[in-house]
Amino acid sequence: MTKALLVPHTRIGVSPARRWFGGFCALTLLALLCLVPTRSFCQAPAPMQAPAAASPVSDLLDVLLANGTITQAQYDTLKERFAAKHEAEMAKHEAQMAAQPAQPAPMMVMPTNVVTAMDNGVGLNIGRYALSFSGEINGFYVHDRSDRSSNNDGGCVLCLAVNGQLPNSSLRNGLLPGDLNIKISTKEAGWDVAVDFGIWPGIESLLTSPAGMNLAGGQPTGFGVEGVDFRQQYITFGRHGVGTFKVGRDLGFFGQEAILNDMTIFGAGNTNGAGPGNANPGAVTLGRIGIGYLYTDFMPQIGYTSPSMAGLQVSGAIFQPLSDIVPTALGLPQYSAPLTGHGQPQYQIKATYAAPKIAGIKAKFWTNYLTQSMEADQSDINAECRGSLSPNCAPGDSRLLIPVGQSVRANGVDYGVNASFHGFDFVGYGYNGSGIGTEGLLFLATSRSGSKRDSQGYYLQGTYTVAKKWTLGASYGQSNLILADEELAKHEEYSPTLMKDNGSYVGQVRYGLTSWVNLVGEYTHSRSDSQRGLVSTDDSFALGSIAFF
Repeated sequence: MTKALLVPHTRIGVSPARRWFGGFCALTLLALLCLVPTRSFCQAPAPMQAPAAASPVSDLLDVLLANGTITQAQYDTLKERFAAKHEAEMAKHEAQMAAQPAQPAPMMVMPTNVVTAMDNGVGLNIGRYALSFSGEINGFYVHDRSDRSSNNDGGCVLCLAVNGQLPNSSLRNGLLPGDLNIKISTKEAGWDVAVDFGIWPGIESLLTSPAGMNLAGGQPTGFGVEGVDFRQQYITFGRHGVGTFKVGRDLGFFGQEAILNDMTIFGAGNTNGAGPGNANPGAVTLGRIGIGYLYTDFMPQIGYTSPSMAGLQVSGAIFQPLSDIVPTALGLPQYSAPLTGHGQPQYQIKATYAAPKIAGIKAKFWTNYLTQSMEADQSDINAECRGSLSPNCAPGDSRLLIPVGQSVRANGVDYGVNASFHGFDFVGYGYNGSGIGTEGLLFLATSRSGSKRDSQGYYLQGTYTVAKKWTLGASYGQSNLILADEELAKHEEYSPTLMKDNGSYVGQVRYGLTSWVNLVGEYTHSRSDSQRGLVSTDDSFALGSIAFF
């Protein structure tokens, strides 16, 4: 009885016919398994998934062998046949995988409410918005002394060398005040949209001035208040292949590359002998403004910049038309005509070209064109009569020869190149114009009667950077003002006191202490010549630091 229980159940009471029928069914099923691909035993796999393992077929063969349905020889033959078929399918799969290109990893979609730090710079990514902060802070000890002062007799208008002052020292900003720029950018309906706000505070205490804080004198006393200049606020929107539009207040085109490539932007340069000077420092020094280029200025504008086309890019904009600051804000109409009528905007266009790098030389070329109509307004007729030097001027007795409603047109062009090669950097720049003035746009642009004065200028600069830390630089530049023909013919009373030439040499040493902080030492020698040949020269030294972030 005990032995009977140990006999396999399938062999108890089973007729030979039924056993052969069961074997036939098992062999039929096994044949079908050998014909159907292995992966049919599971659900449809993802594309290019490897063939399934052979374990279901192996298990079935083991059961058939154990039940005596197949012999050991049949088992071994079927096992080898199935293993060969499985290996063939695996080889085919591997060949298909090798021929198929690699699929990129799926992009991670960030939730719209996630706040992360920017990879570079100072700022945050807030969902689909980017908020960034940038700017700079600087401060310098500046010592200045006048060398030669033959202009003491009668002075010189817009002569930038310090005239007849005792040696003096100050703690002040350099060419740049401080700067905090806030930018918010995003993408909307396929457009890249950004808004910028630029706040430019100084470190000096200032007096108020109708000519603006940049020409205001300093107030080095207790209870002083520093000046804050909200220079920038604009919106840009653009898209790939279309270009970028700008609306708001920002730098103009004319003279922009000149100041951005000027090494004195890291330092101080000229101390502005025509303005507050260094004894009572104003908001900023002049660097090379008026001594090689005109100040580009921050101006209201509506403009467009094209996409880059093989390195070539063009821009165009309309700007707020300007008046000559000398007869208007400074109240000196005896030196130039006001011409405050603004019937048209000012126009500026720009072209830049980044040349392909050749033999290690990298170069960029640029040119800008400016034009503006300067119109006579009814209020300009009696402007000179309001001057303190014309107390007996009767109404209508102005020297302005342009009828009310008519105009003269200012035109100017500038051009330059910046080339670099293995640590060496060279900048060459020049400008020519008629009626565009000197130092600032339209400063002393015309004679008192409204005739245009020509002006021109240039600067050359070379720097060399050693070990990515030390930068040594030197530059020379000058600006010239040419009197109108009628002034030269009549030798008018006031024109000899105007500047004729402003020039300067600058030497600078700069050390990059960190990626933010630069230590700067600088020497500047300036010379000014008046129209009557009088000369002033001065020397200044600046030592300080500027940090960009």
